Amino acid sequence: MSLIPLVVVLSIAVVALAIALLYRVRLEHQRSEARVAALAAALDDPLRDTPWADETGVSEPPAPSYGVSLTVPEEVHSSRIPAFAIAALVVLSASALLIVGMNKGGRSSRHVAVPAASSIELVSMRHALDGETLIVSGLVRNPTTTATPSLSAVVSVLGRDGQIVARGESPLDPAMLDPGKETNFRVSVPRVAEPGRYRVAFVNGSHIVPHVDRRAELSRTALANDARGN
Repeated sequence: MSLIPLVVVLSIAVVALAIALLYRVRLEHQRSEARVAALAAALDDPLRDTPWADETGVSEPPAPSYGVSLTVPEEVHSSRIPAFAIAALVVLSASALLIVGMNKGGRSSRHVAVPAASSIELVSMRHALDGETLIVSGLVRNPTTTATPSLSAVVSVLGRDGQIVARGESPLDPAMLDPGKETNFRVSVPRVAEPGRYRVAFVNGSHIVPHVDRRAELSRTALANDARGN
């Protein structure tokens, strides 16, 4: 958005250069017409061919000519029209590049920008097998000062080669967490014949929201409290 004033200034400069260019063209045209008119007036002067005579009617020889030319000399000056044209072309090109860049930036921001939380905390998690269905449940917390976007929990089951062999997804309830709030999640992954490793992620649409695993810290805190008798 900060490029808009620059584009406006460049547009004004283009208009000013165009006006100046038109003025220069008009001025050159007027000068050319003035030179032609002056030359025509000099050629049509009736005194140019009138013989000189005294009162007795005897003609006297004309005064010697010193090579006076009736042609109006042209002004020797360098035209600035090419310079104005080049400057206008440069300004127009810069404006076009700025506008294209702003449009691309706007489209990229629309595709990338999503209301994402900085992170959430995974407080607890466990799993169970019901036939060939893996059930993963747990508790998450929003430690930030802003509400999260709508979140879903995704569980991916990995095979022996590390590739994903099964996947399940379920929205959190509630899907959006207010600051400091907690909520449970439960994801069922069907057709898991040999449950092995799995991983959990939290997403907003197609965008992954980072989470911090607090389970180990909470376990150590709980053990310390038990040791102290709290």
